[in-house]
Amino acid sequence: MKKILMIATGGTIASLDQGDGLSPAITSAQLLSAVPEVSEICEAEAMQLMNLDSTNMTPEGWLRIAEQIRRSYDDYDGFVVTHGTDTMAYTAAALSYLIQKSPKPIVMTGSQKSIFLRDTDARQNVQDSFRYAVFPGAQGVSLVFDGKVILGTRARKERTKSGLPGDRCHSERKGDPLSSGGGLLGRPRVLQLRGREDPGPDAGSGTDSGGDAPLSSGL
Repeated sequence: MKKILMIATGGTIASLDQGDGLSPAITSAQLLSAVPEVSEICEAEAMQLMNLDSTNMTPEGWLRIAEQIRRSYDDYDGFVVTHGTDTMAYTAAALSYLIQKSPKPIVMTGSQKSIFLRDTDARQNVQDSFRYAVFPGAQGVSLVFDGKVILGTRARKERTKSGLPGDRCHSERKGDPLSSGGGLLGRPRVLQLRGREDPGPDAGSGTDSGGDAPLSSGL
């Protein structure tokens, strides 16, 4: 069974209502325990690197994430980074260049709602991220969101508001499904691979500020 490290950085996925609005307060251990299915996928460990609203993520934060992955690289088969969606595309692009050609998967994910809410997408996104992290051939920096895998340099924030009709993470370009039915995900939804071409130096990403919302491929 593969060994995966989950690195928590905050975001809506880890937010609680503190009386004056939502703010990141859920620990990495709590995040992991909220998705018990992960124990059937791999040997998972969790660590709290930071607990920020992702609008407060900075280049120094990108360097901290990259350094933590480097320090832990030999001890794990892959990494899952939980992050707020406001700046997750920026962080994914930065990590793609800070940690180039990684033979191990570095998977970023987040959610539109706190993992402690009943109708959240967080638990499924986390579970999908671990499933992809142990998938044969998974490598480099990717985002897993809404059943899709997006190359780290090809993501962008799609909307600044969640809960809109048809609100989802999608690509403007059709990708090949990794698996469907009872395959990788073990459920009818399809995990699709987006933008796997080798990106050029201008294959960056962009986001809008606002509430956490879905991401899409920037192809």
